[in-house]
Amino acid sequence: MVGGLLIATRNRPNIHRLTAIGCAFGVMILAVALSPDLATALVFIFPMGAASIAFIATANATLQLRADPSMRGRVMALYAIAFLGTTPIGSPLVGWISQVSSPRVALAVGGTATIVASVVTRRHHQRQHRRADADAAADAAAHAGSGADLVTVPESEPGTELGVA
Repeated sequence: MVGGLLIATRNRPNIHRLTAIGCAFGVMILAVALSPDLATALVFIFPMGAASIAFIATANATLQLRADPSMRGRVMALYAIAFLGTTPIGSPLVGWISQVSSPRVALAVGGTATIVASVVTRRHHQRQHRRADADAAADAAAHAGSGADLVTVPESEPGTELGVA
């Protein structure tokens, strides 16, 4: 609940906030996995839960705000399928990892995967942003000497094809 309330106080969600929260969530999962005793694990479980709720709320809000209103229901349906529909795959996998190694290893795998996915998403978004800036600069340079009137195009945010920009 704290994570949701914290996110509710923020302005528009964006990819930077989403990936930062994803990294924080992964770090907290790793902290729980590496805790030497139950008391230490309990200290990290609270911020881990807050980060989990914050991530879910930010991803949900980002998708709803970025989706075209006529497509919002379809986008959210696909999100629900991706979010809830992967549980039958992920749960047995995490159970198997716990069984052949330990629950700590399963948590560490999940935390590492969360951090890696967040970093990859952030880098992908940054590359797109640089590419969009370079394209805009090239277009401006091409039109600067031609004397042609520039047509202003509404700026779109890179990352929209991911639905999380």
